[in-house]
Amino acid sequence: MSDDWRQPFEPDEHTVALYHFDEGSGDEAHDACGDPELTLRAYKTALWGTRPGFGATVRFDRQNGHLLVGPADNDKLELRTCTREWTIEAWVRYTGPGGRDRARNWPAGQGYVFANICGSDEEGCALADGYRQGWIFYLRTAETGPHSTRSDGLLPGARFLGAHRGRDPNNDVGTAFWPGTGHGWLQEDRGRFRDSGWHHVAWQFRYRDQTGFLYVDGRMIRKVPLPAPGRASTRIVVNDADRCDIPFQVGGFLRPEHRDGWVPGDFGMTMYNLEGEIDELRISDVMRYPVADRLSIIRQKLPEAGLNLPYRVALGTDAAAGRVSWELAAGRPPAGLTLDARDGTIRGTPESTVTEHEFTIRARDESGSTDEHTFSLAVKRGRLVTESLPPAIAGAAYSAALTTEHMARPLSWEVVSGTLPEGVSLDGQTGHLTGTAAEEGCSKLAVRVTDAAGVPDRAELTLKVLPAALRVLDADEHTVALYDWQGPSGRLIPERVSGDPELALTYTNMG
Repeated sequence: MSDDWRQPFEPDEHTVALYHFDEGSGDEAHDACGDPELTLRAYKTALWGTRPGFGATVRFDRQNGHLLVGPADNDKLELRTCTREWTIEAWVRYTGPGGRDRARNWPAGQGYVFANICGSDEEGCALADGYRQGWIFYLRTAETGPHSTRSDGLLPGARFLGAHRGRDPNNDVGTAFWPGTGHGWLQEDRGRFRDSGWHHVAWQFRYRDQTGFLYVDGRMIRKVPLPAPGRASTRIVVNDADRCDIPFQVGGFLRPEHRDGWVPGDFGMTMYNLEGEIDELRISDVMRYPVADRLSIIRQKLPEAGLNLPYRVALGTDAAAGRVSWELAAGRPPAGLTLDARDGTIRGTPESTVTEHEFTIRARDESGSTDEHTFSLAVKRGRLVTESLPPAIAGAAYSAALTTEHMARPLSWEVVSGTLPEGVSLDGQTGHLTGTAAEEGCSKLAVRVTDAAGVPDRAELTLKVLPAALRVLDADEHTVALYDWQGPSGRLIPERVSGDPELALTYTNMG
């Protein structure tokens, strides 16, 4: 790893956001790249410190009033511009004793450190309304027992929520990078720092092989390919979340004022807030630091290929010395596909279907170093994916999209048996069902799609049209409570009959 991290950062073409915190006074911190939309403002009053060789720093004392708050739903700070990889890094100095952070319903004495460095999520503890779809980078102790203080050592951790709606499973990978999990550690001490001095921490992620890397003081301490062992089968997709209502925050999370009785999450006002200083906070759209010390083929998962459809995937390496040449070490790609020895590209048109076809590829750089990796590639026939239709409501507008995979466009669609409800039609070019069903009932039909190469597929579907009375339920003399799920709110759902605020429902607002 280079020593670039040892001195103040300079903006370059890969810098998404950079905060030197060199203002040293006032209540604002500015992006060193000059984007005024990224300005951070103290919730009440900013605190400042100094550091030899680096100048001013921003300081925190676990109180809400001194947190720095930026914009909500900003493309740069939501990592939407980091479409291939990212690095999030900062210099951090933790000066608290630790062991203070705990839920109030935990046994006395059980505490740990959880100090947010930066991010656009807040663990679901404070947002009164709206959607959580962001990320955080933080420090914490790995243990949560009664002796988890600073002397046990702090470790970097991360969480990425991304866009949840329409994803199954969703791409919340919080547990994958949680310091308390046991996978992916590369150092015996896990990079723990136990003092109150300055430490550089970094989190890198690459979409290509779905791998995250964590660093402390120039050492890679952890490498976690997704899905993580023993964890849910979650992955990080390019962050196309269309809405995040939590502002970017540095130094902690804005929390509800501590009060008697229940508070959201039953956590105190200062939990997740940092006691210490931060300097040189940078977000980049590349991985700044090496992830291998010798030639290594990137362990990417090859996307499925479609039968008789053009296919092209470029392989890659880390830590290559000069030009890389490629060759087959064992087996070969599916029929119709070849490996280009010059650039490591698998290309061609698959000629037959196959599942879990394995072959081993060897890479060699100019120093003579080699690496091998066994890839698996499936070739699938084009098919109509839709297996069921959402119900329609009589008298209400209806829209549903039929979907395919591995079929050459343009596609043509038609109903080949049965009939659609009166008022609903199928677009022969797009495969969209739209319209307004006139009457309730149940329609059974078969839909066929044919791709540009003449390959057909069909599905037997049922479209139910439900009574209009089921769309909106009204209260009568027997109604005890009634909730309307169709309002604009992302989190708070009032009870309609009595209006009693004590009956309002809330949920974790993850989309």
